Amino acid sequence: PLPGLEIFTFSDESEPGWFIVNDTVMGGVSRSQAEVLPSATLYFSGTMSLDNNGGFASVRSDWTPMNLDGNEGVLLRVLGDGNCYRLRIRTTDTGRDISYNAIFLTEAQTWKLIYIPFGVMVPTYRGFVMDVGPLDPAKISSFGFMLTDKQEGEFELQLDWVRVLSE
Repeated sequence: PLPGLEIFTFSDESEPGWFIVNDTVMGGVSRSQAEVLPSATLYFSGTMSLDNNGGFASVRSDWTPMNLDGNEGVLLRVLGDGNCYRLRIRTTDTGRDISYNAIFLTEAQTWKLIYIPFGVMVPTYRGFVMDVGPLDPAKISSFGFMLTDKQEGEFELQLDWVRVLSE
């Protein structure tokens, strides 16, 4: 058995949906898509472009408040491409604009477990650090994954599951 509490398995239709937000919202031209594959994994892929001052592509879960009080962090199982990605968490306290961020590195074509303690996540708004206090696991409402930091070109990230851990 795996540790912690399962949040997303990508196999249950009752789980929140996922949608794309790219730099096109500010004039960029990056492209991405996300789909749940028959293998019950979330597949996030596309092309990152720096044209028109662009440079980000993201996928987010639907806004679904969940009380994860008592948990210390997130455990992910990912299949990467060698790029750095951001885990992004939004809360009911900070709304849809501010997200708590932590960077994780993937290895090309290698399944990897990634643990991110809530305490290391930094609240940001459009890349600027905000003074809103630490992430409160009892107020989590949305999870997301983002490619940023001028990593131009094709990308792909596959997520097998997301769990929260209490220790």
